[in-house]
Parts: sequence; structure tokens; C-alpha cells
Amino acid sequence: MTIVVTGAAGFIGSALMAWLTREGQDARGITRRRGHPGLIAVTDYRDVDGSSDDVLIHLAEPSGISGARERGSAHVAEVAGLCRDLLDRPWAHVVYASSGVVYGDAVALPRRPDEPVTPRGEYASGKRACENLVLSAGGTVLRLANIYGFGMTPGTVISDILQQIGQSGPVLVRDAAPVRDFLHVRDAVAGLAAAARHRPGGVLNLGSGEGVSIGTLARTLLDLAGETERMVRASVMAERSSHLVLDPMETTTRLDWCPHIPLAKGLEMVLRHTA
Repeated sequence: MTIVVTGAAGFIGSALMAWLTREGQDARGITRRRGHPGLIAVTDYRDVDGSSDDVLIHLAEPSGISGARERGSAHVAEVAGLCRDLLDRPWAHVVYASSGVVYGDAVALPRRPDEPVTPRGEYASGKRACENLVLSAGGTVLRLANIYGFGMTPGTVISDILQQIGQSGPVLVRDAAPVRDFLHVRDAVAGLAAAARHRPGGVLNLGSGEGVSIGTLARTLLDLAGETERMVRASVMAERSSHLVLDPMETTTRLDWCPHIPLAKGLEMVLRHTA
């Protein structure tokens, strides 16, 4: 079996390729970026070939919610069109990296894969459209929590806080109240690899099952960095609660997977790499 990874030069993709290499797994990484030794550069992901001996892990999508909002319905059409074309290949199995955002953020309990979803906005709608295509083809959908780690995409809440470490004055966050689920990238790629190996089909969550507020997250990073005197200040106060945590229990059962890196340890690892 060969595992084919689209988006192999991205944050999660590069960590996944490193994981598969360490595991001795035959893997083929595909990217649209030039200059990445060991990866296959293509102009269009539709040029990717697949066979009945290959498992596809599809990661190649724009990651930004704001960018998806700007592109509007074109974003949904673009990601769904690429997913549909990739599914035309004779893969042995397809694993699609979706997002917990399809659940919405209105329920203050860990979300389960069998619950109804309420995707809002173009980013979540694009994810849901691809989910439906993959599920119709008998594939596996993994809904990811907020993935963090060294090399994470700029513009995430953790990267924004990290940029303020070592400065003076309060650390600024947009809103300190929302509760989110954070999963270290090593745990995420272990789950993706397990899905390719077990080929369970259906929807599973990749999350820690534990929620932390953005304010507590910022406070933890400050304390780990030894900047205990600095305060955390929010620029806005939301009028409603926002909560999104993923229940990983079914994933543990079906993939023999569970997260191993607690948030405090994972944040400490990131701080060491960025110091």
C-alpha cells in the first residue's frame, strides 16, 4: 500500500510525511509548491494519479476562514470540485481532513460524529460539501480540532499569542471567552495515519476532548514563557457564548488512537522551538 498525501508541504502535510517516513510506510507526497525535496510538485492536484493499491489522504485546501469568506461561493465550488475530481481515481480508500467547524459553536458539550451539523460560512460549507462526496464514495472523514505545533500557519490564535511573547504590556486577543479544543500536530498525524491503515469509513473526530478558553490559553503560554506579570486583554466581548470541543471516544475505539500530548506540554514544546 502506498499512501498519497495532497498538501504534503503544508503544516499538517509535512508533519504527516515525516511521521509516515519514520514508520517505514511507503508514501508519496504531492504539493503545488516548488523546491521541496522528496515531494512531487504539480501545477494542479487534478494531475495526481491513483490506483487501487493507493490510499489518498486529502489535505490540500486553503486553510483560512477569512480567505474562504472573501472568495464566497467560489471557495465552496473550488474545494468540492477538486475533491470530486480526485475521487474519480480508483483509490483503495480516501481519508479526508475536515474540520470541527462544521458542528458550529453553539453547544457547550463535546460534539459527537453522529450529531447533526450546522456549517456556517463558506469555509465550513466547503468542508461539509467535501465530506458528503467522500462519504458517498465510502471514504473516511476526520473532523479535526484546532491543530497546533511548530511550523503552524500564521494567523491562528496560538501563533498570534506567540508573536507577542517577549514583548511588554498585555497580550492582546480578540475575545478571551470562546472555548476551543487544541490538538498537537503529532497526535493529529498519528490519527490520519491510523485512518489510512484501518480504513474505517464514516465520520470520526480528531480532538483532545478537552476545552480551554482563549484567555486561559494565553495565560498558560505567558506562564510557560516566564512572563507571569503580563496580563491578557481582549479587544472585544462577544454577545453570545462560543464553544467547540470534539469527543474522540469513537475514534479511540475504531482506530486504536488517542491523543498523547497534553496542551501544556505541547505549548511548552512550541515555545522551545520558537525561542
